[in-house]
Amino acid sequence: MPLEPIRSRSRLSGGPVEHTKGGNVTLNYTNNFRDSLYFNIQHFLRSPSFLLFIAICGFGGWFLVRDMSDALLVMVILSILVFVFLMVQGFVIMVITVVINYSRRKNKSYLAAQTLTIGPEGIIEQNEYGKLEVKWSAVPKVVKTRRLLLIYRHQNGAILVPNRVFQSRPEADAFYSDVLKYWQSCLRLIC
Repeated sequence: MPLEPIRSRSRLSGGPVEHTKGGNVTLNYTNNFRDSLYFNIQHFLRSPSFLLFIAICGFGGWFLVRDMSDALLVMVILSILVFVFLMVQGFVIMVITVVINYSRRKNKSYLAAQTLTIGPEGIIEQNEYGKLEVKWSAVPKVVKTRRLLLIYRHQNGAILVPNRVFQSRPEADAFYSDVLKYWQSCLRLIC
């Protein structure tokens, strides 16, 4: 069954966000490399394993500092330097992995023009390669960052909506409010 044609990201009157019958909101956009990189950075910084690593390093640092002496001070400084080195190394490895895995051939559906429709029933993400329907009850979290709105489909994957596709900040905030409204109403009703 052929999918409906996807309109380009042209700025029609009223912008790229369209409100339709039944309270649905539709948005047309295209993700790019920066969106992917920014998502991976945000996800890395918010991941439970990273937060656990920070907690362990913090506890270890406190454990070393509690009986402070000059020799211990040197150890603490070295521990902090090792921690910073490990953080930078982890970040560089993550960026290299994203860059290596980023290819238009491998990520056709991710980099294609997207049509995202949100409504009371859930989310429909559609492009020339397929259609994905997600009920709000399957969305574990919604996160708004400075550059992206992340609608998580599972722990490590999200629908990325870049703020750059909106004509104005109020339009981006209104779309985020609609997402939160539908997601939170489902949580209250236990869909």
